[in-house]
Amino acid sequence: MPTPKPWSIVADVADVADHLLRWAGDRSGRGNDYVAHRFPQWDPWLGEAATPTFKQVQDFANASHTPIGLLPLPAPPVDAVPVPDFRTVANSPLGRPSPDLLENISICQQRQEWHRDFARSVGETPRTFVAYPGDTLTTGWCVPFVALFPSPEVTEV
Repeated sequence: MPTPKPWSIVADVADVADHLLRWAGDRSGRGNDYVAHRFPQWDPWLGEAATPTFKQVQDFANASHTPIGLLPLPAPPVDAVPVPDFRTVANSPLGRPSPDLLENISICQQRQEWHRDFARSVGETPRTFVAYPGDTLTTGWCVPFVALFPSPEVTEV
């Protein structure tokens, strides 16, 4: 069995497609100028004249708020808001959600799941949720409100 050479250095090159780098840069919302300034090898990476190292891909993922696990995929995933999205400008739905919004929703869902598990483990009873009667915004579906301050005009569902 041959012994490994103690002084051989292998560059850890990350194989990331240029269209995924471009997608992550666009997704960040910071603009091509910011990315090109922050990463001087940006244009060669996109032209496939150079390949980023794993450390450079990690830095790029952090700067673009992109999970590093998305960068080796064959195609970029569709960013969808996992909760009802009522954000509008002039009654027109907004486009792609920002990475910050998606991250905040994910954090809130993780905390909600943790609290649900914790409450069940200590034997708490489920909370009462309420809906406002005659509310035209909730017709056909119910927006849950935690009954912190019950009042006579609020009915339980």
